[in-house]
Order: sequence, then C-alpha cells, then structure tokens
Amino acid sequence: ALEIPIEDYATQIGRGNYERLEILKAKQFPKLQSTNTMLQGMEDYDTNILMDVTLYEAVAKDDVNNFIDTLEKVSMDKELNLDAILNQMTISDNSLLHKAASCGSVEIAELIIDHFPFLVNRRNNLGDTALHVATKARKLNVVKVLVDKSCKLSPANDIDTLSQMKNHIGNTALHEAVMAAFSDAISSLFLANPKVSYYLNEKGESPLRLAIETGKKEILELLLKVPGVYDGLVGRPQEESPVYAAILMKRKGILEEEIFMKCPKLFLIRDKKRRTPLHFAASKGYTDGVRFLLSKFGQQALQRSTSGDFPIHIASKKGHIKIVEKLLEQQWPNPLELLNKKGQNILHVAAERGKNNVVKCILKHPKLEELLNAEDKNGNTALHLASMNLHPMVLCSLTWDERVDLKRKNKQGLTAKDTVLQIQTNSIARKVWHLTSGDFIEYIYVVWQPRLRPYKVLQPPEALKALTTCKQSPSTMTSKRLSSLANSTARLAAKASAISTERGRPIF
Repeated sequence: ALEIPIEDYATQIGRGNYERLEILKAKQFPKLQSTNTMLQGMEDYDTNILMDVTLYEAVAKDDVNNFIDTLEKVSMDKELNLDAILNQMTISDNSLLHKAASCGSVEIAELIIDHFPFLVNRRNNLGDTALHVATKARKLNVVKVLVDKSCKLSPANDIDTLSQMKNHIGNTALHEAVMAAFSDAISSLFLANPKVSYYLNEKGESPLRLAIETGKKEILELLLKVPGVYDGLVGRPQEESPVYAAILMKRKGILEEEIFMKCPKLFLIRDKKRRTPLHFAASKGYTDGVRFLLSKFGQQALQRSTSGDFPIHIASKKGHIKIVEKLLEQQWPNPLELLNKKGQNILHVAAERGKNNVVKCILKHPKLEELLNAEDKNGNTALHLASMNLHPMVLCSLTWDERVDLKRKNKQGLTAKDTVLQIQTNSIARKVWHLTSGDFIEYIYVVWQPRLRPYKVLQPPEALKALTTCKQSPSTMTSKRLSSLANSTARLAAKASAISTERGRPIF
C-alpha cells in the first residue's frame, strides 16, 4: 500500500500560526488622526505607547492561538499595524517579550523572537532585557530559548550580545543567576558566553566574585569548568579574577580546594600593573593567603610590579608586620638588591609611609643592617624619607639607633634635618626634634594660608598642644586624631628624656 507521509500535528499547528502572523504583519492601516488637537497627543500616547491590557493577559496564558487572536482583534479594533502593537510597552517599559519571560510563556516567547527579533535586546526602565527578567523569575525554559535564539541572531563578533548586556546597576543575566543561586540558568548562560563570568557590575563585582561570596561551591565549579576561558584575564583589572576575589574575602578553602585544584593557571595571572596574587594578598594583610601562595607559587615573592615593588615592599608600605616577617623567612638574595624603581628597599618604603612597626622589625633583624643607611636613586636614606613625610615615631626609632648616620647627605646635599627645614607646604607642619639635657624641644611652623604661626615648645605638656597642629587645622581634626597625636607626643617626651640622659645624643 502506498504510504502518504503525514506532517506532525504540532508542526502543522506551528506552520499555521506562522502563516497567520505573517498575514497579520502584512496588514497596513492609515495613521490615526484625532479631530480634537487638544487630545491628539494623549490619544497617540495611549494608542501607540501603552500596551493593551488584553495582550498582557493573553501572554500570561501561553496559548499561541489565543495570543494571535488577541493580536488580530487589537489590530482591527484600533487600526494599528502589528509592528506598532509590538512596540507598545507597559508603564514600566516592559515589552510583550518581557511579559512572556516573566510568566514563563515559552511558546509565545519563541513566536515573538522569530517574528519581532528587535525585542530581544529591548530594555525596561530598570535596564533589564527579557533575559534578565526570565532569570530573575527563574523561568529556565525561557532563559534557554532566549540564549539559543539570541546566539543565532547575533554575529559571532558582536560585542553587545544578549548575554553581555547589563542593566542599570551593571548586572548581566549571569550576575542575576548567581545571586539567585539559579544553577541551571548559570550553566546555560555561562556556556553561551563564558567570558561574562568576569564582567564587573557597578559595584565592581563579577559573577565569579559573587559566587565566591555565596560560598556555594557547586556554583563556583560551574564557572570554572571550561578550560582556557580565563586566559583573557591577563592584564585586566584584578577585581575580575576569582583569585583576587577569594583573597579579598579571605576564603582560603576556595583558593586551595576550588581554584587551585580546578584552574591553577589563574594564580599566574597578573593585573594591569603587573601585580601577582601574592602582591594582592600582601597588600590586604592576608597572612594565610600569603603562606598558601608561598607554598605553591614561591617564585612570586621575587616578581615585581610595574613600579618595581616586590610583595615585601607592599607589605612594608601597609605595615603588615606578620607578612613582612613571613616573607623575610624566604631565601632572599642580598637585601640591597630588593629595590623598586625608585631604588628603595623595604626600610625606605616603611619609613616613607610611617610604618614604625616595620621599621623596628628591620632594625632588629641581624641580616638587614645594610639597609639602615642605604640610599635610593635620589640619595635619600630611610631617615631622609621619614623626615620629609613628618613621621615622628619613625624618626625616633631611626635616630635612637647608633648605626644610623645622622649626617648622611642626599644628592641635593641635604641631611635629614635639612629636609625638614625645607618643607614649606600649605596646611603641613614643619617639625624638628632636639634632645638636650633631658629637655624635649620642638619647633613647629604651621603654614595656614595666608598666615604663618610659629611655636616654640619647651615642655612636654605644651608639646601635646603644639603637635595637634600637625598635618591639618585643629578645627578640622577629630577627637580620635587629637588623642592619638597627644599620646604619641607624650610617649616621645618620656622616651626622649630617658634616652637623652642615657646617651646624651641629640636627634639632629
């Protein structure tokens, strides 16, 4: 018997709906003209902008036949072309595709995308595309349809594909999926465009970082499973890398068990200033992270940033004493060789930033004596830099050490004392300490534009008051800052009296 092939019923229905919609799209109506010019603007707005409620309701039912019937009725009743109807929005600027996405109306979403693809990238008043809306509403089938069809619509080199589009707070659909812990959507979105996993929102958060914040390992595993996708992170902002995010949040378990085990190459990525993960961990004072990185990537301890800083420079600048001590345990070359581009060693940078805890640590270290009088490219010693930047506690630590040469001159022929006397900056105090016969004598010249107020302080109680003028106007200083300076000066005064009696040595 002769068999006649019969089309699948669903295919026939689909073809019928397609043809109905094409016929409807071909219908043209003249532009409506209002006889009342006073009302014309309002009528045009209501007719051409705001969506008909019956369409909204038809989309929610996800019945394609009913939806097309409703489109046809609205078109005939209001004499509107189909394109005009599909351009209508709700009061929140949602299109019919947004509505289909929020309701999970898969068949209608497919129909709209096939016939009106311009709606795929349409945003509402929150900047959300239909993909954002479907993700937030946890409508997986619509997410898959949007991802699949948008990939076919967009050229391969199109940088503004649907998955990359951000809303008003900078979130992609993948950001929203991670925040909602919507694993199935995460998988679909990530596989469609893996690079989106390190895109930053307005808060500087990538989907990877959000995954680390949630602490949900299954989400992080999804985002780390495609090999080679993160090669593009080289030289990009450090906030995009999951390694930096884990360091920032001090998640050692994620560093060791997730990122290192699944994608160890990420630890070799540097940011745009050529800083390694060890630089970053050192800057954040993350001791456990530093230990882990030294155990797995010890070579990073001797890698420089673009400014020439080693990780130990960064820790010294920040005053992270435990990390400095840990890094000093490494097998270093000659300490004098660990210099940044300014020719500064770790004592230089600690003194310049006023990190007295690091300065004292270096002074006590038996192998670092060569650093005490070492000069940078400008001939400045650590004492010069402490003087230039007005760090009293560092000055005392250095000057009270017999090994420090107080008369050493820089390339300008200036001693540390000379550099203090040269400071003439508005709103900056000039200080000179001098110890003689147990007296604490301080000269402070504070420059307040346009007047100059001199102080000559002979007694410690008065020195407490004088020091409050340091760095900023007393009227703008907080009580905490005043108290800190007062306590600092009191300690200096007591120490000065004791040491000057013992050593008879002036600071300058």
